[in-house]
Amino acid sequence: MKCGIVSPQKSDKQINNNSQLKIGDYIHYDPTNGVTDSSLLKYTSEKGNIEIYSQDENTKIYPVFGIKEYNEEIQKLVDENGKFDFTGYKLKKNKSGNGSAEQIFQATLDNNVWRIIGLESNAIKIVPEKPINTLDGKMFSINGLLGYIYATKELDNISAIFGHGLGAESAKSITVEDINNLTNYNPVSNNDYNKLIEIGNASSKIHKSYRNNFYTYSKNEKFGDTINSIIFGDSYNYKTYWLASYCVSIQKDNYYDCADFGIRKLKSGVIIDDVQSSYSNNSITYQNYFTIHSNGKVEKEWFCPDISASVQPVVTLKSNIAFKSGDGSKDNPWKFQDDIINIAN
Repeated sequence: MKCGIVSPQKSDKQINNNSQLKIGDYIHYDPTNGVTDSSLLKYTSEKGNIEIYSQDENTKIYPVFGIKEYNEEIQKLVDENGKFDFTGYKLKKNKSGNGSAEQIFQATLDNNVWRIIGLESNAIKIVPEKPINTLDGKMFSINGLLGYIYATKELDNISAIFGHGLGAESAKSITVEDINNLTNYNPVSNNDYNKLIEIGNASSKIHKSYRNNFYTYSKNEKFGDTINSIIFGDSYNYKTYWLASYCVSIQKDNYYDCADFGIRKLKSGVIIDDVQSSYSNNSITYQNYFTIHSNGKVEKEWFCPDISASVQPVVTLKSNIAFKSGDGSKDNPWKFQDDIINIAN
């Protein structure tokens, strides 16, 4: 049994009507129900700190005082997928964080309106109707190289506080793959998707290949009202939230090649490229954090001041959960009560 969780007794009053559940149904889920250890319901995302040195500690790679551009050495730490590999380097003051400021999240009774986004393999997955903000009502800010390195970890840590309520198995942040599963979008349809693309050439200062995984798509009628409502919101309440997914976008032109590295998000309901152009609302985007150029520059991205978005947890319910009442509508959501939740000890 989970530490700090009250486990109800089994009951013969269970009514298992899970076969009636469908994507988009509303569920009344209280992430605080049965939690006796209040520390499980709160997470403080700290600003954090990190210093990167050469293995012999004689050369400081990051941060380097007095210059706006990242040290060229940074590009050696980035693998083809945009992840950082610190093998051969020394880390000091290594502390995960968001790179922006201390930000506190709290799971509360008010976070009780959820919707089904997954029913695969008897695993019911739900998301809150409204994405989550900090305790003081602000969106979550992720900033700088430190924020980029630990972004998905921080998003998962925040989301985890919503996975302790009775009936829950666990919780993590939503990802772009979760959204693709809902919309049946297949990024492979983009010819350049997931291909290793070379930036620069033998005579360039930086000559390296990265795996391009950039794509974008927007709210679409073919998804249907239910899916569009869950993901993007509506014209009265467009959603903006982080996706715990990295993005690498390769740009090639006549002057020099570059690779943009960012964190995916849904901005005002949109999954688009925030950096390259100005798209309309209702799309998926990514927030660019740094760029590696074939001419040797490794620089911060200065053109996107908006680095904040809400957090969207995905809670997986226990496989043997049963519901006592409701029909899945907003006015009459599915409900399970303490005495009918069958949780294994």
